[in-house]
Amino acid sequence: NDPSFAQRYFLALLYFSTNGNDWNSCAAHENSSCSGNRFLSSTSECSWTGCECDRNDQLTRINLDSNNLRGQIPNEIGALSHLFELDLDSNHLTGEI
Repeated sequence: NDPSFAQRYFLALLYFSTNGNDWNSCAAHENSSCSGNRFLSSTSECSWTGCECDRNDQLTRINLDSNNLRGQIPNEIGALSHLFELDLDSNHLTGEI
């Protein structure tokens, strides 16, 4: 029952379902610009650019607006029970949560 495992899984689903390698910044590959920690890096998902967690390391915010996300928002994002802000404005996304 490791929340980090589940959170990383859901964030990886988001990354791959929205063409993460083509994101404007902080994609997993080193060719994209990034001023923080890249998505899918070995650091805690709480430190990935656009992600914030509470003091218990529960993911509370995802902010990836204007980052060239394309595709469908995975339904599994809805399972992040502590998430209270999901900012995906100005991207090219479909789907419901």
